[in-house]
Amino acid sequence: MSRELGEKRRQRALNLFERDSLSLDAREEVETGATLAALELEQARENLRIASLQLDQAVAFLERHTIRSPISGFVTERLMAPGEVVDEETMLRIAQIDPLRVEVILPSQLFGRVRAGDRAEIVPEAPLDQARTAEVAIVDPLIDGPSGTFGARLLLPNPDHDLPAGLRCQVRFLDDS
Repeated sequence: MSRELGEKRRQRALNLFERDSLSLDAREEVETGATLAALELEQARENLRIASLQLDQAVAFLERHTIRSPISGFVTERLMAPGEVVDEETMLRIAQIDPLRVEVILPSQLFGRVRAGDRAEIVPEAPLDQARTAEVAIVDPLIDGPSGTFGARLLLPNPDHDLPAGLRCQVRFLDDS
């Protein structure tokens, strides 16, 4: 019985009882039914609140057991199987392909002339030999004495993922002046 129906029956029973058309037993029976309907409604609300809390708890549990990568990329190697306990070990190797990192080895004559923020033209090996523009992100502050070289890292935008990682390429630094 719904709470509204129980309340209407209780009101009718009260009106009939006041006109001496209903016995005290019948009136109490109707009032008890209305009270039970109200209590059932309250219990249903409490069950809904408990179910909502259980859902929040399950979502929090799932979040604690979900591992997210700080980068967007593709899994290249799985180092652990599903279900294994994870502490601080590496679980997966992920290749980030947007932006691509271009590692270049430069002659020491360019040391001091190549700086972070500089732009360079990157031409990958054939058949993907279309020129693209990258930006210098890091320049190694040390020169390798025996080889007379230093390193730099460039970031090459690859939003369409049309350029695979690992290609050899030619680099030409763009001179703004």
